[in-house]
Amino acid sequence: MGAIHHTADTEKAFDIKSQYLKKGGFLILGIGNSAGMFQRNFQRAILYRLADSEEQIVFLANELFSEFLDRAEKYGRRSRKSIIYDNLVNPKDNHPSTSEVLEWFARNNLNLYSAWPPIIPAVFGNPAGRSPLQYEELRSVLSIPEIIFLTHTNDDIDYLRIFEKEVSTVTRAVNDLTQMINDVIPDTQLDHGEMKKKIDSLLDTKLQNNPYAQYNSTLKQLLKEVSDVLDFLEAGHIEDLKKCIHDTKVLFRGTSGVGQNYYVGYKT
Repeated sequence: MGAIHHTADTEKAFDIKSQYLKKGGFLILGIGNSAGMFQRNFQRAILYRLADSEEQIVFLANELFSEFLDRAEKYGRRSRKSIIYDNLVNPKDNHPSTSEVLEWFARNNLNLYSAWPPIIPAVFGNPAGRSPLQYEELRSVLSIPEIIFLTHTNDDIDYLRIFEKEVSTVTRAVNDLTQMINDVIPDTQLDHGEMKKKIDSLLDTKLQNNPYAQYNSTLKQLLKEVSDVLDFLEAGHIEDLKKCIHDTKVLFRGTSGVGQNYYVGYKT
């Protein structure tokens, strides 16, 4: 529950945890996801670039990311200090991708039972601790699958195999970008030019059969804002950087990504 991504070897920690399961036993894993944690890892990278002490990290975190900290205090019900030290000062914060977690499951003879947010294609992202949605108020939204029911001709796997091949270009580009600042440690040096190249590569990637089309404009806006922040960070102008962060529309706004994912598997 939000612990093994702070260990020296996250994958080994998962393997050890899995060894204690009996056949038919359930494993529950709460862990950050490399894409969901991208914005928070970016915060870490910015602070490690600008600060040379814990005290400076704490000061600059409050200066640059007060909206994130305000929200985290409200919904996480932790002190501001504990949030800063857990998310930003802690020198080890290594998060796997969905693909990696599924590989861990397979290697340890675990079948995926469920996940939150769902990793079977869906668009939910609220933390699991939030009050349940009132689905009765969303009858039209929940009726969207009826379009599929009405037009269904081929097995789902036929479409998903086509989509799997196409979407792999996007997931690779997302992974290339997020891995650049995954497991950020205090002496990490951001490669400004290489990160900008990966952002441009992701911006150039397009999908023809994309069920998440509504997120395209949001993703493009986020990437452009990351690029702008990188430029101000490289220039070393703190006040300009602060204004840039303050003016973003997507980056560091609201939940700032998904802070923790949950996976449930059972031993076979």
